[in-house]
Amino acid sequence: MPVAIITGASSGIGKATALLLARNNYKVSLTGRNVKALNELAGLIVSAGGDKNDVLVTPVELSSDEAPKTIIDATVQKFGRIDSLINSAGILRAGPVLESGIEVYDELMNVNVRSLVRLTRAALPHIINTKGTVVNVSSINGPCPFPNVTYYCMSKSAVDQFTKCLALEMAPNGVRVNAVCPGVTVTNLHRTSGQDETTYSAFLERSKTTHALGRPGEANEVAEAIFFLASEKSSFTTGELLRVDGGRGIMHPLFSIMPVAIITGASSGIGKGTALLFAKNNYKLSLTGRNTDALKEVAALCVSEGGLDINDILITAVELSSEEAPKTIVDSTIQKFGRIDSLINSAGILRAGPVLESGIEVYDELMNVNVRSLVRLTRAALPHIINAKGTVVNVSSINGPCPFAGVTYYCMTKSAVDQFTKCLALEMAPNGVRVNAVCPGVIVTNIHRTSGQDEATYAAFLEKSKTTHALGRPGTTTEVAEAILFLASEKSSFTTGQLLKVDGGRGIMHPR
Repeated sequence: MPVAIITGASSGIGKATALLLARNNYKVSLTGRNVKALNELAGLIVSAGGDKNDVLVTPVELSSDEAPKTIIDATVQKFGRIDSLINSAGILRAGPVLESGIEVYDELMNVNVRSLVRLTRAALPHIINTKGTVVNVSSINGPCPFPNVTYYCMSKSAVDQFTKCLALEMAPNGVRVNAVCPGVTVTNLHRTSGQDETTYSAFLERSKTTHALGRPGEANEVAEAIFFLASEKSSFTTGELLRVDGGRGIMHPLFSIMPVAIITGASSGIGKGTALLFAKNNYKLSLTGRNTDALKEVAALCVSEGGLDINDILITAVELSSEEAPKTIVDSTIQKFGRIDSLINSAGILRAGPVLESGIEVYDELMNVNVRSLVRLTRAALPHIINAKGTVVNVSSINGPCPFAGVTYYCMTKSAVDQFTKCLALEMAPNGVRVNAVCPGVIVTNIHRTSGQDEATYAAFLEKSKTTHALGRPGTTTEVAEAILFLASEKSSFTTGQLLKVDGGRGIMHPR
């Protein structure tokens, strides 16, 4: 009898999955916060013919520090093995970005993504032993952008990329990793997010028009898909995002004479190249980064080669992930220039290593710098960008849409940025603000060196890039900067929510 851990088992999709797996001769380890509901579920399993000794109930707050060890140890102690992990727990919080504080982002990312990653890492050694499966319960909000649930969409997009990347890492171990992406499914998720009965009823009624099959889904329909992916019935399927969505997914201004652009990560690489190009195109620049001397060198370059007046350049040396950074950057820019037309979110870091060797602190660092800091600065700048009917351009990566083993957490951050871009584009469109992103392939910068590659390794990496990019070479920062300028300017006046690949064809050759 295979053993399955099911999180979020006290209700909804998790509950339906537990009942279905128990009927199919699984021993089930049930986790959730509601002790009474878990015990009632265990009773249902027994009353349906299951053996009470084949059911384990572990009530725990999944985001707590001790949760992964508690769940895994209890399961292995009782059953001796783990064959499948069903990550079904999750929460929904609704509201536009400008009205949803960073604490809402933190809660969603912690419960929906970080807790899932921690439990998966803890379970993987046992799942490797059994050549088992991981099934993540994502959402149609992962691949599809929706306004007013931006942070939720980002969390599910990150889960989707985690699924695909981990599938690549685990395949050599005989472990399959997949996800289901439900559309609107009749559960308590929307009620617990704050919808009253009248609002929820109207939401379900509207779902009849937004889903190709003319209705919302049922938890048992999603459970059937989860069972398929968890079992040997899907023995040749891995890295798949299986939509159980009733077809929901397939139905789915002029600047001033001298516009003002904030550019993060401006001290080197793509940020530096963008600053120089914007200077040549008559932008006033607010340059931010950690290295004061490097920022001063970039400013001097913008004067000597870009033709910009030194008075049209502001330098703000700051750690972008610090609490005061967004206010410092935005306030100093407004004080000097009086407006913000474009925000170029170019700052970012790379950390490499497989999931089993990359602790949660690596995940935390990457999510904090690459995603959370970007969200915080964007929120701070948006009121001014709305006033200017301006633009936001996020520097993402080909690692956003494409999974790569060994850089899973980095891929997750870029996937989250991509979904933030698309969702925010929908939210900001009524304000005349356009939001886009560039997704570079391998670009000659220092990002791989600062991630730990020595010169010989980096040189070999660039050489290999000649074979993995359709155009036969890595890219330059200037080429990415040109794409950023296009998206920031009125030249792309009818483009929003786009992820523009500047990757030399890397994405269409993936995986290779």
